[in-house]
Amino acid sequence: MEADLLEIIELPSGDIALKRVDDEGDPLVTISFSPESEVMLDRLKMSVARAMLEAGMNVYAELNAVDSDEPSIIH
Repeated sequence: MEADLLEIIELPSGDIALKRVDDEGDPLVTISFSPESEVMLDRLKMSVARAMLEAGMNVYAELNAVDSDEPSIIH
């Protein structure tokens, strides 16, 4: 199976989204930060969102490997 290329973008609303590169449809995931969080994070907002999305994808891969009885390579 071919893997989808994903990208992390900032939407006009300021939310951060994960979407397929070749898909103009709705994002797969959207992260919204409160105004207070945005002030606190400042320039780090995208880095924090990226870390959140990567953690979610790692957990998904690990759970998917467990469900298919394949050994997990994520530690």
